[in-house]
Amino acid sequence: MTPLIEAVDLRRHYRVRVGRGPFAGKALLRAVDGVSLSIGKGAFVGVIGRSGAGKSTLLRMINRLTAPSAGVIRWDGLDVTALTGAGLRDWRRR
Repeated sequence: MTPLIEAVDLRRHYRVRVGRGPFAGKALLRAVDGVSLSIGKGAFVGVIGRSGAGKSTLLRMINRLTAPSAGVIRWDGLDVTALTGAGLRDWRRR
């Protein structure tokens, strides 16, 4: 049976500024790094972790409110990471 929601190797990385003055630079913040999960129809799932662990970012990616840096999200077999514009709006309405 096909899972309702499937996420494969999801990653969300941000470039953040670190330091001040002449020593300022950029660093890579790994908010979500390599998360995979599969949720069947009718299942209940809880996401727990420390503050700042990436729980909200993970859920925002699954709902396509935030674009993943890498990975694939399938919703009822449809690859929603490939959706843009009107296709993404139609999917959200359903």
